[in-house]
Amino acid sequence: MAILTDCVLSDALLVFSSLLATLYLWLKWKHSYWQRRGVRTLPAHWFFGHFKDAMLMRKPAGVVLGELHRQATDEDDIIGIYILHKPFLLVRNPNLIKQIMIKDFHVFSNHHFDGRSNADKLSNWSLFTIKNPEWRHLRTKMSPVFTSGKLKSLFLLMQESGEMMREHLRDQFANDSKIQSIPIKDTFYKYTTVVISSVAFGIRTNCFDTPAPEFYENSRKAFQPTFLRTLQFFFLFFLPEIGKHVGVKMLGNYTDYFRKVFWDSMDNRNVTKTKRGDLIDSLLQLKDETPDDTHFREYSTSVHIRR
Repeated sequence: MAILTDCVLSDALLVFSSLLATLYLWLKWKHSYWQRRGVRTLPAHWFFGHFKDAMLMRKPAGVVLGELHRQATDEDDIIGIYILHKPFLLVRNPNLIKQIMIKDFHVFSNHHFDGRSNADKLSNWSLFTIKNPEWRHLRTKMSPVFTSGKLKSLFLLMQESGEMMREHLRDQFANDSKIQSIPIKDTFYKYTTVVISSVAFGIRTNCFDTPAPEFYENSRKAFQPTFLRTLQFFFLFFLPEIGKHVGVKMLGNYTDYFRKVFWDSMDNRNVTKTKRGDLIDSLLQLKDETPDDTHFREYSTSVHIRR
């Protein structure tokens, strides 16, 4: 019996080792994609590629890209990089970037790492996740929202949020103490939440109050990292073909709460006809407009967020 068990374990170990060796060799071959095409690349991890620190949540993806950009030489207009086994091209030449983003944009309009999830209808219709041709129609409708005049109105709301933070910081020194320990991360998180609630949701809330308002508490809980959510987001962004089936929602269990806050604000503004110069005003204006083409009428009907 012992001999039989040893044989089974030996066979299992052999199969596992063979699979691991096959995976390693396959990844090494995949990571030779740019070399085989004469494109310079940088040393990469055999499994994670160039995004190991981003995938392990050690650094933001933007920081990793910046480091890769700086590691290249001045002569490198492009360098090849790998995210897991997939090859990507990091473009460094401003003229090439202009060519891609303007003249050849019709080829590159869709995002690969778009974070689309079959379980999250709310996030799937943002400008970052939506695909062409719907993206083009949505962008056409949303462009007037971000004119200089509209952005100036948004800046005034952001300035009002900044006044709340200034009053909060001033209160920290109310006892005439010259030295005070202030949690900067928490302070700026509150300021950011105040700005988002005012600009995007159309409500005025002071997250610096004690106790903190419900909007702030739920926003913290919605983005609270857990092992499961970290794993889900890993698949969602780095393996999108698999990630869209894992059932992740950007706002987690608080999606319905923020949907209700948004629609309550829309309904209240629609009844009172008040103007704040925020995004709610612009969305109400878009909502009342009549689309000028059949395709967009069908599209706008399909993308409305159901209450």
